[in-house]
This record gives sequence, structure tokens and C-alpha cells, in this order.
Amino acid sequence: MTTTIDTRSLLFASTSDSCHLMPCKVHLDDEANTSIFFHPSIKQEGQLKTAAFRGRPLNGKVLDIPSGYTGVMLTERGKRSTEEEDRLLLVSHKFDHFTYWNLDKEPSSDDLTQRAMQWIDLSSVLHRPISSEESKDSQESVKGQ
Repeated sequence: MTTTIDTRSLLFASTSDSCHLMPCKVHLDDEANTSIFFHPSIKQEGQLKTAAFRGRPLNGKVLDIPSGYTGVMLTERGKRSTEEEDRLLLVSHKFDHFTYWNLDKEPSSDDLTQRAMQWIDLSSVLHRPISSEESKDSQESVKGQ
């Protein structure tokens, strides 16, 4: 089975200004009419947001997608009849920031979501090609020790 993302669908994707990463799993793989039924009452103090979902307290924070990247929501085109069948995913929405929510605790730099966003910036520095000038400076500093 292969999974393919149709990148051309990004051209037609609508931009979403309200994207939420919730700390739960919904055991349903179908459309949800969130524009009608999901209107969270969100309170904000500084960068911290508070809300509730099904009576459970949530604490959230807005995170920006790193420069040079685009956040996307994917939908599957059609239903597969077997697990072995190939999958085609389409970009339905794109976003440049999102609110991630924690259950019963305030967001912190130790959260996996924040660490993943930090890794994108860090990895670009780690994997950046080294210029000949930087290489020369590095070799000289090693010799001087």
C-alpha cells in the first residue's frame, strides 16, 4: 500500500484561521460539521488560553508554523475497500498557526508539540551546508586548542 499526497490540491485549499490540535482521539472517521456544533468558549490571559471539552479543562497556546513551511489538513479521497489499497490524500485546508491544547496542565516548552516545532528550526541549522569559510574557521579553532 502506498500513500500519496496530491500537492496540486494545495493550490485550491482554503486558508483556515481557526485550527486546533486536541488532546483526544475521536473514534470516528467521518466528517464532523464543526462549523455548526463546535463553538468553543475560549478565555485568554496573556499567551495562555483556557477552555473545556466535554467538561474537561483544557489549557492551550497558539504556535506558529516555522518560516518556510505550511501547515495542512489532509482528507482522503474516497473510501478504501481493503487495507492493501493505495491511499490518495488531498490538502483541504492550510494554516500558518494553530492552537494546541493540553488536558489539565499548562503548555510548556517540554510539550512534544512545542518541541516538534523547535526541532524544525534546529534541524535546518544542523543540516545546513557548511561554507568553506566556516569549515576553515572550525579547523583553526580545533588546532588552537
